[in-house]
Amino acid sequence: MSEWFIFVLQFTTANRPRMNLKHWESYYQGGALATGPAGPGGGYDRELRAAWEDFLQPLPDDATILDLGTGNGALALIIKEFGDAQGRAWRIHGTDLAQIDPASLVIDGQRRFEGVTFHAGVASEDLPFDEGAFDAVCGQYALEYADRSRAIPELARVLKPGGRAQFVVHHQQSRLAENARQSLLQGSLILQVTRVYDALRQVVVPGTETVSPDEARADFRAAMRRLGRAQSEIPGGSEVLGVTLAALRELLSMQGRYPTETLLSEIDRVERDLEFALQRVRDLRDHACGDADIDALVELADGVGLRSVERALQYHDEDQLVGWRLGWVRAAP
Repeated sequence: MSEWFIFVLQFTTANRPRMNLKHWESYYQGGALATGPAGPGGGYDRELRAAWEDFLQPLPDDATILDLGTGNGALALIIKEFGDAQGRAWRIHGTDLAQIDPASLVIDGQRRFEGVTFHAGVASEDLPFDEGAFDAVCGQYALEYADRSRAIPELARVLKPGGRAQFVVHHQQSRLAENARQSLLQGSLILQVTRVYDALRQVVVPGTETVSPDEARADFRAAMRRLGRAQSEIPGGSEVLGVTLAALRELLSMQGRYPTETLLSEIDRVERDLEFALQRVRDLRDHACGDADIDALVELADGVGLRSVERALQYHDEDQLVGWRLGWVRAAP
C-alpha cells in the first residue's frame, strides 16, 4: 500500500470517560511501527527522522527521555538507534494509553527495543513519573489527542528545568488529514450507502422471507458495480475501495469451499477491520490542528513555564505537508 494511505495514529486522550481503544490495539497487534509516512523499514525516515535527530543531538550523554503516545515505538526506536550510534547512555521511556507491547509485537522487537521501558495504559494527562524526571519529552502524532489543558502542565512537570520538548502534531491541511477525509467518504459509501457486506451475507445465506437467492445476488452485484465505478472516478484510484473490492471478491470465492458459519465469521471480521480503520482516520480528522489550535497550545505551554523555541510546518518527501513541529524549553525556576 501507499505510504500515504493512513489508517492509524497514536491515541492518548483522557478528557472524557475511558474510551474503547480496540481500534488502536488491533493495529498495534499487527506489529506496524509508524502511524504516518513510513520508510522501507516501517519507521519514520527522511525529513521526519532528520527533525528528530536534530532535536536529540544536543541532549547530554546520560539523558533520560520520554516518548509520549509511543504506540509501537517508532519514535522510541529512532531515539535508541541515534543514541546507540553516538555512544550515548540514554534511558528511554515510552507511554501510551493503549495496551501496547512493542518488544513482543514488532518484528525483532526484543532486540530492537532492548533497554527501552514501555508503560502501557498510561494517559499523557497523568504521568507516573517524578517532577523533573526527564531531560527531554517528545512525541509524534500524540499530543493533539490528549486533553491539552492537563497534558501540557503534566509534561512541564516531568521535564527538568532547561529540559527540551518537541512534538509533531497533525495539521488540518496535511496530506494525511486530506486522505483521512477521503477515506471516510469512501467508507461511508461501503458501509452505509451500498451496505455491501450485508448484501454478501444475503448471498451466503439466501432465501430469507424478504430476499430471494436471485435478488440477493443481483443486489450484491449492483453494490460491487457501484463501488467499482466510484474507484474508477478517483484519480489514481482508491486504496480503501480497492482493498475492499479485492476482499469482497475473495470472500465470495470462499462460498462452497468453507462452512457457512466460517464464511460468515470471516465476513464479520473483514467488515470489523474496516470499521476499526475508519475509526482511526476519524480520530485523525477530528484532532488535526489549525492555526488557532496551535496558538492556544503555545499560549497554554507558555503559562506553565514552557518557552516556545520552534513553531514550524513539518514536511516529508520534499513537499508533502505532514504536520506541525513544535519545540519548547522549560524555564528555570
